[in-house]
Amino acid sequence: MSLIDLTIPIREGMLVWPDDSAPRLRYERSFEAGDRNNVTSVAMGLHTGTHMDAPKHFVSGAGGMETLSLDTLIGPVRVIEIENPDRVEAGELRGKTSPARSGF
Repeated sequence: MSLIDLTIPIREGMLVWPDDSAPRLRYERSFEAGDRNNVTSVAMGLHTGTHMDAPKHFVSGAGGMETLSLDTLIGPVRVIEIENPDRVEAGELRGKTSPARSGF
């Protein structure tokens, strides 16, 4: 079985859900400042980048991510190359696939 990591790295300036907080990264310590290590803090909305919504995001009284089995997060996936991420066209979603399995 081949696994492909589909996550998108978190970075400043990345696209976020409308009205969600954009990621802000700040070095608390850095080699460049003479520190012995790099330490970064981050502030962002939880719906940033590649993520899963916990059942409680949509269902009152449902559980959080900790209630999901890891088996739920691994399975078949369709990978589609999107030419213009600002406007996904229906034609791009038809027939352009690469067989893969998603997981981490």
